[in-house]
Amino acid sequence: MENNENFVCYLCCTNQAEVQCHCSNPSLFFCKECIAEHIFSQSSVIHTQSSLDITGNYYTNFICKECCKFNAEYVCLCSDSIQTFCDSCLGAHIKKFSLSKRSHEIEPIESLEFLHEIGEISEFLDRKVIVRKIRDALELQIKNLGRFGDKIIEEKNELIKLIEDTVNSKLEVFGRYKNYYLRIIEELDQIKFSRELDNQTCLGHLLGISLSHIDKSLKRAFAVQMHTNFDLAFKSVSDLIEFEGPKLPEIVSERKMYYFKTFSQEVTIFNPSDNSFVTRELDHSITFKNNSSWCIISSESLLYCGGSLGSNYSGETYIIDLVTNKIKQAGNMLIPRSQAAIVYYENEVYIFGGFNGSNIKACEKLSLKNLKWERIPDMNHARSSFTVAILNGLFYMAGMGGPEIEVYNPLDNSFQLFGLSLPKNCVSTMISVENKIFIFLQDKLISLDPEYKTFDLQCTIRSNLWWSGCPPLVLESRILLYSCISAYELWQYDSKSQVMSLITKI
Repeated sequence: MENNENFVCYLCCTNQAEVQCHCSNPSLFFCKECIAEHIFSQSSVIHTQSSLDITGNYYTNFICKECCKFNAEYVCLCSDSIQTFCDSCLGAHIKKFSLSKRSHEIEPIESLEFLHEIGEISEFLDRKVIVRKIRDALELQIKNLGRFGDKIIEEKNELIKLIEDTVNSKLEVFGRYKNYYLRIIEELDQIKFSRELDNQTCLGHLLGISLSHIDKSLKRAFAVQMHTNFDLAFKSVSDLIEFEGPKLPEIVSERKMYYFKTFSQEVTIFNPSDNSFVTRELDHSITFKNNSSWCIISSESLLYCGGSLGSNYSGETYIIDLVTNKIKQAGNMLIPRSQAAIVYYENEVYIFGGFNGSNIKACEKLSLKNLKWERIPDMNHARSSFTVAILNGLFYMAGMGGPEIEVYNPLDNSFQLFGLSLPKNCVSTMISVENKIFIFLQDKLISLDPEYKTFDLQCTIRSNLWWSGCPPLVLESRILLYSCISAYELWQYDSKSQVMSLITKI
């Protein structure tokens, strides 16, 4: 480097140069009077200065970008260019951009003092920008990673909840059908030692009841999942049944109709095989009431409950053994009532609706194991003086309080409206015959096909209030039923001749 005496000011061209400015290439030399004018004339350019000493060497000296007077003490990298500030102007610069999202990276001016050329400064600036962008990108990725972790935890919790809900749902379904299996096993235990049925009749009875439900419910629920052939399984039951003692001759148990005379201790028994009547007087500790309900629970046992004496309604329940002529008192119904619908199904007795000053929709069932009543859901409509028909494990009911047909499912313990209504809202009697439901309704006998949801008129009959406290009895082509409201009569309907005839007045 030559001595500074060889350099003249670039602007005035007279004074000796004392400052070298690196804002361009090649560098320019200025005297102290002209350097400020040069900086203000080109304020958009970075002016890096070197002071020339008396030996002709130079050293770097940065001027404050804000005031252009004092030497810079700090450098700020908040933009894509290097900005130098003196101690007084740095605070004003930061305050000026305090509302923006700029990040002020402040470094001491010494970090730039070793840079003597424009190229070196540009390279330094590029490196700083790259480092800042990498840092910003890493911070963003860290934030994204945190959000991703939160999302993973959220989805994990949702998946756990979904699995728990699915498992609970499957366990609930399994629990319902487990109870059904237990009922089948219980019936098998009861029937396999029966002295009234031979092997073939026993097996036919068991399979007839079981397969009618398995085909429609258990198959749909489990066959696909467990790949189980339920038909084959139940046909194999015959290999598992063992009978006590020698093979019994085939005996057909006689099915009978029973009627309890009001305000007495007498029961009248009708035998359809010979059209004979027998009247028995039972234990004097019981008095049969008006509009009570009863049903057959075994070949020679009945359950009797409810009824009224004047304005008093009863919840008393009795099990009557007509072989031993003994009466056993069971637990009282939870709600006293008369004119209720009663039905026996799988070792339980169900009571629906009834009357206790007004129609009621409360329902309950009695377990014959522990002889305790328990509530089941209410019907959709309060009703009385009607009967229940059971078809394929479902309970159908309607009339006297609402013509809409309701269906009760004992498996899931729920009521549903069927979607059809009787032509009239009045006293009625229902009974299932093969795959249809016959309905005695005033002067008409109509049939309901549940599969297609259609009514058919079977025939016209004598107008009557068709209801009794016990379910009707189906014997081949005959239907036996009582009319117990206006007059106490036993009637018979022959489906072959479609003739309704009176058997007797009681």
